[in-house]
Amino acid sequence: MAPFRRRHSIRVLAPRVLLLAVAILAASAQSKRVKQRQQQAASAGTDEGPVESSVFARRLVTADVSYRDILKEHARYWKETSRRHFNGTVLAYVTPWNGKGYDMARQFRRKFTHVSPVWFQLKRVGGNLQVAGEHDVDVPWMDSVRQDGAQVVPRVLLEAHDTSGIVSSDKEASEAIRLILDTCKRHHLDGMVLEAWSTWTATGLLASPSSRARALAFLARLGDALRATPNPSSPATRLSFFLVIPPNAAAALPPSQQRRAPAHAFTAADLLALHAHVDGFSLMTYDFSPPSHPGPTAPLPWVRLCLQALLPGVRPQYEGAYGEAMGLGAEEWQEETRRGRELRSVGGGEEEGEGGAVVRGEVAREMAGKVLVGLNFYGYDFGPHEDYRPLLGRDVVDLLERHHPQVAWDPEAREHAFSFAARPSGIRRAAFFPSLLSLALRMREASAWGAGLSVWEIGQGLDYFFDLL
Repeated sequence: MAPFRRRHSIRVLAPRVLLLAVAILAASAQSKRVKQRQQQAASAGTDEGPVESSVFARRLVTADVSYRDILKEHARYWKETSRRHFNGTVLAYVTPWNGKGYDMARQFRRKFTHVSPVWFQLKRVGGNLQVAGEHDVDVPWMDSVRQDGAQVVPRVLLEAHDTSGIVSSDKEASEAIRLILDTCKRHHLDGMVLEAWSTWTATGLLASPSSRARALAFLARLGDALRATPNPSSPATRLSFFLVIPPNAAAALPPSQQRRAPAHAFTAADLLALHAHVDGFSLMTYDFSPPSHPGPTAPLPWVRLCLQALLPGVRPQYEGAYGEAMGLGAEEWQEETRRGRELRSVGGGEEEGEGGAVVRGEVAREMAGKVLVGLNFYGYDFGPHEDYRPLLGRDVVDLLERHHPQVAWDPEAREHAFSFAARPSGIRRAAFFPSLLSLALRMREASAWGAGLSVWEIGQGLDYFFDLL
């Protein structure tokens, strides 16, 4: 899930090339609206939040932005931090190695339904299973995050070293479940997020149909155990269980364009099998472009295909979805609604889904509400020869301050990007980083499907991103 660990994503769009400069040079003249916003920002008097108006009121959620806009506005967030714009589950990840995330979780806690600090690992030590990472637990921080109702559901990563026994052995499965439950009780947690699918993929466990079936059975058993256990921090409720899942966009393509889904793919049939046992599925809709093909991190048509693959029986409703109430009338916003209506022409949403798993009606809507579309608050800086590095918000600010690049909007991926000449080498590089509009469009997509959000991770972005939530 972390941007520092690359994952394979099925490519369903035309490859991007590093020579982004062509598109950027084409956008050489700033629009009148950009200049007006710069004048307004210059007269606003402050470079940091909180401020009186949101990014919507300041008309910053647009394709037409400059580096000056970002530098002037990125630290200015709306003072009404209790106002939520997104209706649905919002799971926010926090990492111990990025302290800003802890601060953001406290400051914007009313924006989230669940906060997931990345604390635990389920591993084997000396022949025995053990939950490691308890030294990271921060009780005062948890208490402050919970003040306005957010639940704390730490992530536990199933480590690859010899943990396959929890799938093949009922005894080990019981021990793993006991350890997770004991950890929740001991630290008064509200539940747990499990990242196991990527481990099982890496070890080849999912290649065997019988092992795959046992893995699903273990997940259902763990979910039932957690959801049947009283919440130690709120006895009237039960513990929550979230599962991290990979994207599988290819399943939504027409049959003529489909390749056989890999054995490790998480399918609509898996979602149907597990949805009654799991409170939310954290869908990793990011890390689309590998170092060998520099490009966008989460192109919107691909995100849409990922949702269609999991929810073949759901027809997205763009009218009344996220964004309309904020008065967003920009041309690109209206264009996105039009493109969304044409979704079914892309692939087989009305046909039988993979594994015959097409569910419609109330059950389909319930399943959709448990799918949490991944939002990346980070980006990537690509150079030649598969040279790349993750870009956090502070890195983007530094690049903009040093290079003053032309910021370009990619109309296909619906992401912003810019190129610059690295110093002192002069080698051209391309930076892809989320913007207000790119995030808002993905939030609108999630809203149209009736899905929620999962943000990786809230310490990596820019402060004004939180106005969107």
